[in-house]
Amino acid sequence: MTTSCARPVPFLAALAALAFGCGGSPKPPPAEVPIGLTPSTADSTTAANAPDPAGTTTETADAPAPSPTADSADPGAGTPDPFVLKGKPAPEVSGILEGKGKTPTIKGAKGKVVVVFFFLSGSLGGGDLVTLQDFAKKNKSKLAVIGVSDDDDEKVLKTFLAKNKITVPVLFDAKKATQNAYQPAASEGVYVVDKTGTVVDVHFGVLDTDGIAKKL
Repeated sequence: MTTSCARPVPFLAALAALAFGCGGSPKPPPAEVPIGLTPSTADSTTAANAPDPAGTTTETADAPAPSPTADSADPGAGTPDPFVLKGKPAPEVSGILEGKGKTPTIKGAKGKVVVVFFFLSGSLGGGDLVTLQDFAKKNKSKLAVIGVSDDDDEKVLKTFLAKNKITVPVLFDAKKATQNAYQPAASEGVYVVDKTGTVVDVHFGVLDTDGIAKKL
């Protein structure tokens, strides 16, 4: 005899009917919904996280590169080039002449190569001035030397010149006019000026008399 869902069934049969339904196939369990979401919000969240079926993505525009600031600027910008005078007319020197004689000028040394020598009496340059003086004596027909002191105290300079028996003309650059015209990179610097008044060599550091001799 066939049992109908409409007829009364025993208790166990009723439980089986609830589990399998009238058609005898098990019902799928309800979909799990994350805590705090309703079925409708869960579906919308899943759809939002699903990959784009067309395989396209949305790219954001790259942010423009930041413009340079004052801190990122070239640290060397605005610094005078100490070699800028090479190949150019030599600026005329000026200052207070130490000792006797006529104030030296580049134009006054006609027919000679001129060495404009910047020095500080209390540094290595002071000793190099003595060496340069001896070199000039050996080449007095071809070479003239003009010393330019970077000392701040003229008395210190006078003491140094007297102690070392310096006879080449030395200018005390009180107003720093010659310093500003040449812009040497150190307290000691050599500017070699040829017979036409053009700077042909610029050197800083230890005195190089061999280099000067090549310009005579």
